[in-house]
Amino acid sequence: MVSLAKALKGMGFPVTFVTWDHGQRDGEILDGLKVYKCFAPNDGLPLLRFLHPRWTMLNSALQRADADVYFQSCADSLTGQVALWARRHRRRFVFFVMHDWHCIPELPGLRTRREQLLYRYGLRAADCIVAQSIRQKAQLALWPGMNSTVIYPTGGRQSDQLPLASFSDHRRPRVLWVGRLAKVKRLDWLLEIARALPECDFDVVGGANSTDVDAERFLCRAREFPNITLHGAVPHTSMDPFYQSALALLSTSSAEGFPSVFIEAWSWGLPVVAALDIDDLISHNNLGIVGHSVPALVEALRSVFKSRERWTYLSRQALGHYVRSHSPAIAARTMSRILMAGSKWSSDA
Repeated sequence: MVSLAKALKGMGFPVTFVTWDHGQRDGEILDGLKVYKCFAPNDGLPLLRFLHPRWTMLNSALQRADADVYFQSCADSLTGQVALWARRHRRRFVFFVMHDWHCIPELPGLRTRREQLLYRYGLRAADCIVAQSIRQKAQLALWPGMNSTVIYPTGGRQSDQLPLASFSDHRRPRVLWVGRLAKVKRLDWLLEIARALPECDFDVVGGANSTDVDAERFLCRAREFPNITLHGAVPHTSMDPFYQSALALLSTSSAEGFPSVFIEAWSWGLPVVAALDIDDLISHNNLGIVGHSVPALVEALRSVFKSRERWTYLSRQALGHYVRSHSPAIAARTMSRILMAGSKWSSDA
């Protein structure tokens, strides 16, 4: 979202963010983007804090932002709350879908009835819904009267930024795995793949919720593998060395929205080996290799590493796809058409 916001600002659109209160100054400007704060994560008393201070301070921050169009992402109560404010003040509201689960009518990712009710209201009230993939658009089309626009997410790297990943015949292949340590990521697959490829080193970047039993079990087992290095959560600003030294990004997840790590990897010219292929982009564009089982992913990694020529071809395909489909300028042009349109939009990127 930040890279898209910067691209829109470069096209002449003033952009403002509303975020949690982390002790920052209200209305401060970061990289040319104004940031207002609403409430701190732990503000207020249980049960009562949903209304005050959270909802009241959110409304206050939205008022201070004073925008013509309000964007919100991540499915929860905020979707309906921002939509209500926008409708009451005759402003336009755009919702960004972040995960496939948010397109399923049963809403498996939302735990409470309140979240589900406000989220469904927000979807119905949105002037435009932006999906991350054609698959999400098709899922949303199953909801009565629900149309959406597809805009692929963007990365932060410009096409002329260097360095890129590179192939070496004289070092052990490094595989990068990035994500939240959770059951949906199929951490057991990662361990089986590492066991099957002792000639490869695996860098695992990501943290877990403190109460996640599956993650704790994975961490205990992973420490026994000599070819797995656990780096924990790493700030995005410190990720460059991992992408630069890897020969492939590995994804074992069973469900996603549009993984930002795919886009980051492609921006480095890094092939992606994944169990999940968003809109068949990997297989149709040779951006890596797709495998739907542990043996298939093991063979896919071996295929990527077996020759410089093979790796170089996949790397060039990945970088070219990033420039054509995921650079900030591409998404900003589509988003600018939405911003300049009327109160209801339905178009495809």
